[in-house]
Amino acid sequence: MCLCLDWNPSATSISTGLSDGSVLLISIDKTKTSILQEWKAHDFEVWATSFDTDQPHLVYIGSDDCKFKG
Repeated sequence: MCLCLDWNPSATSISTGLSDGSVLLISIDKTKTSILQEWKAHDFEVWATSFDTDQPHLVYIGSDDCKFKG
């Protein structure tokens, strides 16, 4: 289940944090969506995800496992 998401301001993609601790990077265009990357980032739910405004290829994520990753 998706718990959070953030839109990449410099591209057509979003990052989503999932209830199983995974993060998805999803490409969005006018006709379709597709998963660019998926990885297990945390042991518990991911409650926060945010693209870095100066380095849009970098995503910060936070979880119930008390870890913050970027």
